Amino acid sequence: MRFLVVLGLCLLPSILLAQSTSATISGGVSDHSGNFIPGADVEIANDATGVIYPAQTNNVGMYLVPILPPGRYHVQAAKSREIQNQK
Repeated sequence: MRFLVVLGLCLLPSILLAQSTSATISGGVSDHSGNFIPGADVEIANDATGVIYPAQTNNVGMYLVPILPPGRYHVQAAKSREIQNQK
């Protein structure tokens, strides 16, 4: 019986972590020719709060923004102040 209690206490932190409420947005930024753009600035804006989460594409033109509050977002990307891709 003591073994089950100890086992249950050991599993408790992993159960609590599994119930987190967050979102991740990832994608790529490309030009009109379909070529991915490394180093592009990406802004992910929460539609309800207006909070902007900045990111930048990596060396192959991809970005990842984890641990976002759930909600609706719009994504905008630019390279050298010129809009490249908007969703």
